[in-house]
Amino acid sequence: MTGVDFVPLEVAFQHREPRSLVEHRRVLRAPLRFGAPQNQITMPVAVLDLPLRESEPALAAVLDDCASYALARLPPISDGLKLCRDLIAAQVTAGATPRIAYIARELAVSQRSLQRALHSAGWSFRDIVDDVRRELALALATETSDRAAQIAQRLGYAEPSAFHSAFRRWTGHTVSELRRHRTRLQQG
Repeated sequence: MTGVDFVPLEVAFQHREPRSLVEHRRVLRAPLRFGAPQNQITMPVAVLDLPLRESEPALAAVLDDCASYALARLPPISDGLKLCRDLIAAQVTAGATPRIAYIARELAVSQRSLQRALHSAGWSFRDIVDDVRRELALALATETSDRAAQIAQRLGYAEPSAFHSAFRRWTGHTVSELRRHRTRLQQG
């Protein structure tokens, strides 16, 4: 359709893996995944910008219908917010700084669309990052014996003092104070 030969980043199929993959590998030349939740071809973004050699109004109408159907099946914003939070949490726990451009790309929306959706739900991207870090910090403070400096490092804080300030803002306590308080409550 574009006149450019490209290799997909991945091709996923809902069905089980067939006995032979020879033809799949010959034609697709891409990593293959079977038993996926949906059939899909993942391709480099640059391929989407390639012009088509010929227009096909009938195909365009079918693709428009498919896109409309797919959009209608998108999860409600509350599910999208959960996906956004999950992606941010994955970034934080991987030691990366969450970036709105990355999260928007993973959610297959523009940055501006993501910002508007978050705003309509009463959040900003920065607020969600802060809230996700708060949840992770509380979990680490209550479920591990990691020192505050270790928790700060795991959550991507460059300086432990920044984490201490944030933790005190979230809880009114330091990590040590929170643990002592929980221990007293558990002992009766």
